[in-house]
Amino acid sequence: MDNVFWVKVMFSRRFTAITGVSIIELSISLLFISILLFTVFPLAPVIKQKIQCTYFANNLYHMMSYARTFSLAKDMDSIILSDNDTVQIIADNKAVISNNVPAALELTINNRGKLGFTSRGTTKYSGTVRVKNKDTEKKVTLAVGHGKLSIK
Repeated sequence: MDNVFWVKVMFSRRFTAITGVSIIELSISLLFISILLFTVFPLAPVIKQKIQCTYFANNLYHMMSYARTFSLAKDMDSIILSDNDTVQIIADNKAVISNNVPAALELTINNRGKLGFTSRGTTKYSGTVRVKNKDTEKKVTLAVGHGKLSIK
């Protein structure tokens, strides 16, 4: 009987000690989470801008790569043009592919305002396309000569 009493006392003291520690651990973890959230939330728009700019620059790079492949396959010149809302690949005076530019992005093609490939896949019109979203900027460049594309 004596042993049963001491076991009950030990378990009751241990139970109160564990709940006290778990409340302290819970409050400390909530403190860390709140600090983390207050530092991450202001960065969310910046991260979204970078992701959107990078995604569209990669999309544009693949469109231009497709324009080169199209020129080689169809044995005709292809030109990449852009206005404020769309980017188009034009071959034989027809739009082959058209892609909408998101409203938040600013897209500019320097040099002649167009880029292009010859029927052999070499560069017809070289230049750089700048994709800009506030502070973030990506460049897709079509070099002179062999039609080499690069993204920076």
